[in-house]
Formats: sequence, C-alpha cells, structure tokens
Amino acid sequence: MDSKYSVQAYSNQHDSEDSYDFAYSETRYRIVDTETGEILDDAQGYGYKTAQKAHTAWNFKKNGGYPHSVFDAGKWLEQNKDVLHELSDICEINFKNPEFKGVSLTVFEEIIAGQEVAFTAKDLKKAWDKGLYLRKEREKSSPRRKKRKRSRRK
Repeated sequence: MDSKYSVQAYSNQHDSEDSYDFAYSETRYRIVDTETGEILDDAQGYGYKTAQKAHTAWNFKKNGGYPHSVFDAGKWLEQNKDVLHELSDICEINFKNPEFKGVSLTVFEEIIAGQEVAFTAKDLKKAWDKGLYLRKEREKSSPRRKKRKRSRRK
C-alpha cells in the first residue's frame, strides 16, 4: 500500500460544558490519501498538533522510523554476502580491543566508493548497526511461542 499522502489541516471545535468553561477551536492535522481522499491517520481521532508531527508519525508507522534509503542499504547488504563477511571479520578481529567502537564510517565509504547505489555510506552504516539485513532471517527462524496456561499450585 504505497499511496501518496498529504497532510490536511482541519478545525476542531470545543463547546463549553458548563458556565465555568469556554468554547474554543484549534487547528489539528491528519494524513489523507491524495487519490481517494481517505483518512489514513488522525492520531486515533485527536489529530496531530503540527503538520511536522503528522509527517513524522506517518514516516514512523510506514518505515519503522527509518528513511527508505536505509532499508535499501539493508537489502543491498543481504544481496552482497561478501561485504557482510568483510564487516563481520573487522568486528571479530577487533572484538577484544577496548578502543574499538564499531566499524567506522570511512570503512562504509570505501565499500561503496566504486559502486552506483541509491544510498549513502551513513545509510549503510545505520543498516549494519541496526541489523536491518537480518530481518527476513529473524522472521523465518523465530516461531512465535505459544503461551502455556500455568497450573495453580495448591
């Protein structure tokens, strides 16, 4: 469901409930499908306070908080197993080194230096650090555990 979306502003009216309350209106934002006009997200009916927060929430819901280029880098890592082995070797060699803080950005820049890819070295590093290249393997290998009913002890 890759649809085009836009952020739509709407006015939310609040009536006074008693003599001590006052009526007011506020502008809220929601995500709307541009083709069909269907409301895709409206923060469970409350609406978002700013358009930026609506964009951020929609990006997080659809992409897990990462831009598409990071997922592209994860897919590229899945396809290029030799690069995965090279990065794993770097980590394995430096595992006991206390100054080793992970694979540096320059290593990722060297990896994609001569190749035409649709992501940056920073995206590749994020995909490596977050393990986005393992997603399919994790889903296949980890079956959901069934919850067992615990018997009461007497």
